[in-house]
Amino acid sequence: MEYTRYTVFMERPPDNQSINLDIIRTEQSVLEMLSLIPYRIDGESFLALNREFQALGVRLSQSQYDGERRTLQGDYDTLRAKIVTEFPEVVNEFSPSNYRVSVKNQKGEKAFLDLEKIVQSSLDFYKKNNLREIATACELPEKMHIGLIERLNIFEAYREGHDMLLLMPPAQVQRAHLEHVATALSSQCEGLPPMEQYNGMRFFGIPDVDPLSKITIDNRPEEKPYLIAVRSEYETVPPTGGIIPDRMRQKLFSQTKNGMTLFEYLVFQRHVVEKGEREISHHPDTQFPVILFDSRLRSDLYGMHEFAVRWSTKYRQLEFFIPDPEKKQNTCGIRDAHGIYITQDRE
Repeated sequence: MEYTRYTVFMERPPDNQSINLDIIRTEQSVLEMLSLIPYRIDGESFLALNREFQALGVRLSQSQYDGERRTLQGDYDTLRAKIVTEFPEVVNEFSPSNYRVSVKNQKGEKAFLDLEKIVQSSLDFYKKNNLREIATACELPEKMHIGLIERLNIFEAYREGHDMLLLMPPAQVQRAHLEHVATALSSQCEGLPPMEQYNGMRFFGIPDVDPLSKITIDNRPEEKPYLIAVRSEYETVPPTGGIIPDRMRQKLFSQTKNGMTLFEYLVFQRHVVEKGEREISHHPDTQFPVILFDSRLRSDLYGMHEFAVRWSTKYRQLEFFIPDPEKKQNTCGIRDAHGIYITQDRE
Protein backbone atom coordinates (compact mmCIF):
# COMPACT_ATOMS: atom_id res chain seq x y z
CA MET A 1 0.00 0.00 0.00
CA GLU A 2 2.83 2.34 -0.81
CA TYR A 3 1.55 5.80 -1.58
CA THR A 4 3.76 8.42 0.00
CA ARG A 5 6.08 8.31 -3.00
CA TYR A 6 4.63 8.57 -6.47
CA THR A 7 6.28 9.20 -9.82
CA VAL A 8 5.23 9.65 -13.43
CA PHE A 9 7.36 8.75 -16.41
CA MET A 10 8.86 11.83 -17.93
CA GLU A 11 12.17 13.52 -18.58
CA ARG A 12 13.41 15.64 -15.69
CA PRO A 13 16.04 18.23 -16.67
CA PRO A 14 18.83 18.48 -15.82
CA ASP A 15 19.51 15.13 -14.15
CA ASN A 16 16.67 13.04 -15.66
CA GLN A 17 15.51 12.06 -12.18
CA SER A 18 11.83 11.53 -11.44
CA ILE A 19 10.30 13.98 -8.99
CA ASN A 20 8.23 12.81 -6.03
CA LEU A 21 4.73 14.16 -5.64
CA ASP A 22 4.46 16.33 -2.54
CA ILE A 23 3.71 14.00 0.38
CA ILE A 24 1.19 16.28 2.09
CA ARG A 25 -0.76 16.79 -1.13
CA THR A 26 -0.68 13.06 -1.76
CA GLU A 27 -2.06 12.25 1.67
CA GLN A 28 -4.85 14.76 1.14
CA SER A 29 -5.74 12.92 -2.05
CA VAL A 30 -5.74 9.61 -0.15
CA LEU A 31 -8.18 11.08 2.37
CA GLU A 32 -10.42 12.25 -0.47
CA MET A 33 -10.32 8.81 -2.04
CA LEU A 34 -11.19 7.22 1.31
CA SER A 35 -14.20 9.54 1.58
CA LEU A 36 -15.61 7.93 -1.57
CA ILE A 37 -15.70 4.47 0.00
CA PRO A 38 -19.24 3.73 1.28
CA TYR A 39 -17.96 3.01 4.81
CA ARG A 40 -16.92 5.23 7.70
CA ILE A 41 -13.12 5.19 7.57
CA ASP A 42 -10.83 6.87 10.08
CA GLY A 43 -8.51 8.20 7.42
CA GLU A 44 -6.01 9.78 9.75
CA SER A 45 -5.56 6.51 11.67
CA PHE A 46 -5.04 4.66 8.40
CA LEU A 47 -2.45 7.20 7.27
CA ALA A 48 -0.60 6.98 10.58
CA LEU A 49 -0.38 3.17 10.37
CA ASN A 50 0.62 3.31 6.73
CA ARG A 51 3.41 5.82 7.44
CA GLU A 52 4.76 3.44 10.08
CA PHE A 53 4.39 0.54 7.65
CA GLN A 54 6.34 2.38 4.96
CA ALA A 55 9.10 3.36 7.38
CA LEU A 56 9.49 -0.28 8.45
CA GLY A 57 9.66 -1.32 4.82
CA VAL A 58 12.49 1.15 4.17
CA ARG A 59 14.44 -0.03 7.22
CA LEU A 60 13.92 -3.67 6.21
CA SER A 61 15.18 -3.04 2.68
CA GLN A 62 18.29 -1.27 4.00
CA SER A 63 19.18 -3.66 6.84
CA GLN A 64 22.34 -5.73 6.32
CA TYR A 65 22.24 -7.86 9.47
CA ASP A 66 20.32 -11.15 9.68
CA GLY A 67 19.20 -10.72 13.27
CA GLU A 68 17.95 -7.20 12.69
CA ARG A 69 16.23 -8.26 9.46
CA ARG A 70 14.36 -11.07 11.24
CA THR A 71 13.14 -8.64 13.89
CA LEU A 72 12.11 -6.03 11.33
CA GLN A 73 10.37 -8.65 9.18
CA GLY A 74 8.35 -9.79 12.18
CA ASP A 75 7.33 -6.21 12.99
CA TYR A 76 6.53 -5.60 9.31
CA ASP A 77 4.28 -8.66 9.03
CA THR A 78 2.54 -7.85 12.33
CA LEU A 79 1.78 -4.29 11.25
CA ARG A 80 0.55 -5.42 7.83
CA ALA A 81 -1.83 -7.88 9.51
CA LYS A 82 -3.06 -5.07 11.78
CA ILE A 83 -3.84 -2.84 8.79
CA VAL A 84 -5.70 -5.67 7.04
CA THR A 85 -7.69 -6.40 10.21
CA GLU A 86 -8.55 -2.80 11.10
CA PHE A 87 -9.13 -1.48 7.58
CA PRO A 88 -10.47 -4.36 5.44
CA GLU A 89 -12.57 -1.97 3.31
CA VAL A 90 -9.51 0.09 2.45
CA VAL A 91 -7.49 -3.02 1.61
CA ASN A 92 -10.27 -4.27 -0.68
CA GLU A 93 -10.80 -0.87 -2.31
CA PHE A 94 -7.10 -0.44 -3.08
CA SER A 95 -6.48 -4.05 -4.08
CA PRO A 96 -4.47 -4.22 -7.35
CA SER A 97 -7.10 -6.61 -8.76
CA ASN A 98 -9.99 -4.17 -8.19
CA TYR A 99 -10.38 -2.39 -11.52
CA ARG A 100 -13.11 0.03 -10.44
CA VAL A 101 -11.51 3.35 -9.53
CA SER A 102 -13.32 6.03 -7.53
CA VAL A 103 -12.74 9.57 -8.83
CA LYS A 104 -14.01 13.15 -8.62
CA ASN A 105 -14.27 15.50 -11.59
CA GLN A 106 -13.35 19.20 -11.59
CA LYS A 107 -16.78 20.05 -10.17
CA GLY A 108 -16.27 17.67 -7.25
CA GLU A 109 -18.81 15.18 -8.61
CA LYS A 110 -18.17 11.51 -7.83
CA ALA A 111 -17.72 8.92 -10.56
CA PHE A 112 -16.47 5.37 -10.96
CA LEU A 113 -14.19 4.25 -13.76
CA ASP A 114 -14.18 0.64 -14.95
CA LEU A 115 -10.64 0.14 -16.21
CA GLU A 116 -11.41 -3.24 -17.76
CA LYS A 117 -14.01 -1.60 -20.01
CA ILE A 118 -11.66 1.28 -20.80
CA VAL A 119 -8.90 -1.12 -21.85
CA GLN A 120 -11.30 -3.18 -23.96
CA SER A 121 -12.65 -0.04 -25.62
CA SER A 122 -9.12 0.92 -26.70
CA LEU A 123 -8.42 -2.57 -28.05
CA ASP A 124 -11.68 -2.43 -30.03
CA PHE A 125 -10.69 0.99 -31.41
CA TYR A 126 -7.40 -0.32 -32.75
CA LYS A 127 -9.04 -3.35 -34.33
CA LYS A 128 -11.80 -1.24 -35.89
CA ASN A 129 -9.20 0.98 -37.54
CA ASN A 130 -7.24 -1.99 -38.94
CA LEU A 131 -4.47 -1.66 -36.39
CA ARG A 132 -4.50 -5.20 -35.06
CA GLU A 133 -0.74 -5.20 -34.56
CA ILE A 134 -1.20 -2.29 -32.13
CA ALA A 135 -4.02 -4.11 -30.34
CA THR A 136 -1.74 -7.13 -30.00
CA ALA A 137 1.07 -4.97 -28.58
CA CYS A 138 -1.40 -3.52 -26.03
CA GLU A 139 -2.59 -6.87 -24.75
CA LEU A 140 -1.38 -7.32 -21.21
CA PRO A 141 0.81 -10.35 -20.52
CA GLU A 142 -0.69 -10.47 -17.05
CA LYS A 143 -3.59 -8.90 -15.22
CA MET A 144 -3.47 -5.17 -14.64
CA HIS A 145 -1.86 -3.96 -11.43
CA ILE A 146 -3.95 -1.05 -10.13
CA GLY A 147 -2.54 -0.36 -6.69
CA LEU A 148 -2.78 2.77 -4.61
CA ILE A 149 -0.10 4.59 -6.58
CA GLU A 150 -1.98 4.03 -9.84
CA ARG A 151 -5.29 5.03 -8.24
CA LEU A 152 -3.76 8.26 -6.96
CA ASN A 153 -2.47 9.03 -10.43
CA ILE A 154 -5.90 8.44 -11.99
CA PHE A 155 -7.70 10.30 -9.18
CA GLU A 156 -5.55 13.41 -9.50
CA ALA A 157 -5.58 13.33 -13.30
CA TYR A 158 -9.39 13.09 -13.41
CA ARG A 159 -9.80 15.86 -10.84
CA GLU A 160 -7.65 18.13 -13.03
CA GLY A 161 -9.86 17.48 -16.06
CA HIS A 162 -8.01 14.60 -17.71
CA ASP A 163 -11.24 12.68 -18.21
CA MET A 164 -10.31 10.43 -21.15
CA LEU A 165 -8.23 7.30 -20.52
CA LEU A 166 -6.67 5.53 -23.48
CA LEU A 167 -4.53 2.39 -23.68
CA MET A 168 -1.22 2.87 -25.47
CA PRO A 169 1.42 0.43 -26.75
CA PRO A 170 5.05 0.55 -25.58
CA ALA A 171 7.30 3.31 -26.90
CA GLN A 172 9.27 0.94 -29.14
CA VAL A 173 6.01 -0.10 -30.85
CA GLN A 174 4.95 3.54 -31.28
CA ARG A 175 8.22 4.29 -33.07
CA ALA A 176 8.08 1.20 -35.28
CA HIS A 177 4.47 1.76 -36.40
CA LEU A 178 4.11 5.56 -36.31
CA GLU A 179 3.97 6.04 -40.09
CA HIS A 180 1.44 3.25 -40.58
CA VAL A 181 -0.74 4.50 -37.70
CA ALA A 182 -0.55 8.09 -38.98
CA THR A 183 -1.81 6.96 -42.37
CA ALA A 184 -4.58 4.81 -40.90
CA LEU A 185 -5.84 7.46 -38.48
CA SER A 186 -5.79 10.30 -41.00
CA SER A 187 -7.79 8.40 -43.63
CA GLN A 188 -11.52 8.42 -44.37
CA CYS A 189 -13.77 8.12 -41.32
CA GLU A 190 -17.20 6.57 -41.66
CA GLY A 191 -20.05 8.94 -40.84
CA LEU A 192 -18.13 12.22 -41.19
CA PRO A 193 -19.64 14.86 -43.52
CA PRO A 194 -17.61 15.42 -46.73
CA MET A 195 -16.25 18.80 -45.62
CA GLU A 196 -14.77 17.21 -42.50
CA GLN A 197 -13.38 14.05 -44.01
CA TYR A 198 -9.68 13.36 -43.58
CA ASN A 199 -7.44 14.22 -46.49
CA GLY A 200 -4.14 12.94 -45.11
CA MET A 201 -1.47 14.99 -43.37
CA ARG A 202 0.41 18.17 -44.25
CA PHE A 203 3.85 19.27 -43.05
CA PHE A 204 3.83 23.04 -43.40
CA GLY A 205 7.26 24.63 -43.70
CA ILE A 206 9.06 21.37 -42.85
CA PRO A 207 11.39 20.55 -45.75
CA ASP A 208 12.52 17.14 -44.50
CA VAL A 209 11.82 14.10 -46.63
CA ASP A 210 9.72 11.53 -44.73
CA PRO A 211 9.40 13.65 -41.55
CA LEU A 212 7.40 10.99 -39.69
CA SER A 213 10.50 8.80 -39.59
CA LYS A 214 12.25 11.60 -37.68
CA ILE A 215 9.67 12.00 -34.90
CA THR A 216 10.82 10.97 -31.41
CA ILE A 217 8.73 9.16 -28.81
CA ASP A 218 10.02 10.37 -25.44
CA ASN A 219 9.50 9.55 -21.75
CA ARG A 220 7.40 6.41 -22.16
CA PRO A 221 7.82 2.78 -21.03
CA GLU A 222 9.85 1.05 -23.72
CA GLU A 223 8.44 -2.47 -23.46
CA LYS A 224 5.08 -2.30 -21.69
CA PRO A 225 1.65 -0.88 -22.52
CA TYR A 226 0.25 1.86 -20.31
CA LEU A 227 -2.73 4.15 -19.87
CA ILE A 228 -2.68 7.84 -20.72
CA ALA A 229 -5.14 10.29 -19.16
CA VAL A 230 -5.90 13.30 -21.39
CA ARG A 231 -8.43 16.11 -21.55
CA SER A 232 -11.31 15.35 -23.90
CA GLU A 233 -11.95 19.05 -24.57
CA TYR A 234 -11.93 20.10 -28.22
CA GLU A 235 -9.76 23.19 -27.79
CA THR A 236 -6.94 24.27 -25.52
CA VAL A 237 -6.31 27.81 -24.32
CA PRO A 238 -2.89 29.30 -25.19
CA PRO A 239 -0.90 30.76 -22.25
CA THR A 240 -1.92 34.33 -21.46
CA GLY A 241 0.59 36.76 -22.93
CA GLY A 242 2.55 33.97 -24.57
CA ILE A 243 5.77 32.22 -23.53
CA ILE A 244 8.55 30.60 -25.56
CA PRO A 245 8.26 26.82 -26.17
CA ASP A 246 11.14 25.88 -23.86
CA ARG A 247 9.51 27.76 -20.99
CA MET A 248 6.23 26.03 -21.80
CA ARG A 249 8.01 22.68 -21.50
CA GLN A 250 9.60 23.58 -18.14
CA LYS A 251 6.27 24.78 -16.76
CA LEU A 252 4.53 21.59 -17.86
CA PHE A 253 7.13 19.30 -16.32
CA SER A 254 7.23 21.31 -13.09
CA GLN A 255 3.57 20.35 -12.62
CA THR A 256 4.47 16.62 -12.75
CA LYS A 257 2.64 16.15 -16.04
CA ASN A 258 3.57 14.70 -19.38
CA GLY A 259 3.15 16.16 -22.81
CA MET A 260 1.70 13.87 -25.46
CA THR A 261 3.55 11.83 -28.04
CA LEU A 262 2.49 12.14 -31.67
CA PHE A 263 1.25 8.55 -31.59
CA GLU A 264 -0.95 9.36 -28.57
CA TYR A 265 -2.26 12.50 -30.23
CA LEU A 266 -3.23 10.64 -33.41
CA VAL A 267 -5.17 8.12 -31.33
CA PHE A 268 -6.75 10.84 -29.19
CA GLN A 269 -7.94 13.00 -32.09
CA ARG A 270 -9.46 10.02 -33.92
CA HIS A 271 -11.26 8.95 -30.73
CA VAL A 272 -12.73 12.45 -30.40
CA VAL A 273 -13.78 12.53 -34.05
CA GLU A 274 -15.44 9.12 -33.90
CA LYS A 275 -17.38 10.09 -30.77
CA GLY A 276 -18.87 12.97 -32.77
CA GLU A 277 -20.13 15.01 -29.82
CA ARG A 278 -19.85 18.43 -31.45
CA GLU A 279 -21.97 19.73 -34.33
CA ILE A 280 -19.75 22.61 -35.54
CA SER A 281 -16.66 20.51 -36.18
CA HIS A 282 -15.87 16.99 -35.09
CA HIS A 283 -12.13 17.68 -35.04
CA PRO A 284 -10.19 18.95 -32.00
CA ASP A 285 -7.71 21.82 -32.17
CA THR A 286 -9.21 23.76 -35.06
CA GLN A 287 -8.83 27.17 -33.38
CA PHE A 288 -5.39 26.83 -31.80
CA PRO A 289 -2.53 24.46 -32.69
CA VAL A 290 -1.03 22.47 -29.84
CA ILE A 291 2.54 21.53 -28.94
CA LEU A 292 2.86 17.92 -27.78
CA PHE A 293 6.26 18.07 -25.96
CA ASP A 294 6.82 14.30 -25.65
CA SER A 295 7.54 13.99 -29.36
CA ARG A 296 10.06 16.14 -31.21
CA LEU A 297 11.27 16.42 -34.78
CA ARG A 298 14.89 15.63 -35.66
CA SER A 299 14.96 17.94 -38.65
CA ASP A 300 17.90 17.71 -41.05
CA LEU A 301 17.72 21.49 -41.47
CA TYR A 302 16.58 22.76 -38.04
CA GLY A 303 17.94 20.13 -35.65
CA MET A 304 15.85 18.85 -32.72
CA HIS A 305 12.70 20.90 -32.33
CA GLU A 306 9.26 20.91 -30.77
CA PHE A 307 6.49 20.91 -33.33
CA ALA A 308 2.83 21.88 -33.27
CA VAL A 309 -0.23 20.20 -34.79
CA ARG A 310 -3.71 21.43 -35.69
CA TRP A 311 -6.67 20.49 -37.84
CA SER A 312 -6.73 22.57 -41.01
CA THR A 313 -10.35 23.18 -41.99
CA LYS A 314 -9.17 24.60 -45.32
CA TYR A 315 -7.19 21.55 -46.41
CA ARG A 316 -9.04 19.00 -44.27
CA GLN A 317 -5.74 17.72 -43.00
CA LEU A 318 -3.74 17.32 -39.82
CA GLU A 319 -1.17 20.06 -40.26
CA PHE A 320 2.25 20.14 -38.64
CA PHE A 321 4.70 23.02 -38.33
CA ILE A 322 7.69 24.12 -36.23
CA PRO A 323 6.94 27.10 -33.95
CA ASP A 324 9.67 29.69 -33.61
CA PRO A 325 11.68 28.58 -30.51
CA GLU A 326 12.65 32.18 -29.73
CA LYS A 327 9.18 33.66 -30.11
CA LYS A 328 6.55 33.88 -27.40
CA GLN A 329 3.66 31.64 -28.34
CA ASN A 330 0.28 33.27 -27.80
CA THR A 331 -1.58 31.10 -30.32
CA CYS A 332 -0.28 27.63 -29.38
CA GLY A 333 -1.79 25.56 -26.61
CA ILE A 334 -0.46 22.46 -24.85
CA ARG A 335 -1.91 18.96 -24.86
CA ASP A 336 -0.86 17.71 -21.43
CA ALA A 337 -1.40 14.23 -20.04
CA HIS A 338 -0.79 11.84 -17.16
CA GLY A 339 0.94 8.53 -17.79
CA ILE A 340 -0.25 5.57 -15.71
CA TYR A 341 1.57 2.26 -15.24
CA ILE A 342 -0.78 -0.73 -15.21
CA THR A 343 1.60 -3.69 -14.85
CA GLN A 344 3.27 -5.20 -11.83
CA ASP A 345 6.85 -4.32 -12.73
CA ARG A 346 7.59 -0.62 -13.12
CA GLU A 347 10.54 0.61 -15.11
